[in-house]
Amino acid sequence: MDVALRNFAIFYYLCWAKVSFVFRKINLFWYKIRFPKMKS
Repeated sequence: MDVALRNFAIFYYLCWAKVSFVFRKINLFWYKIRFPKMKS
């Protein structure tokens, strides 16, 4: 595998992991605002 391609794949994977993590936190935040009664 080409080194540049591998580095790009690692960079893309890390960015995707970060974005999905932030998206999940925002989703959870909106869920708590929308459904405050369902807090466990």
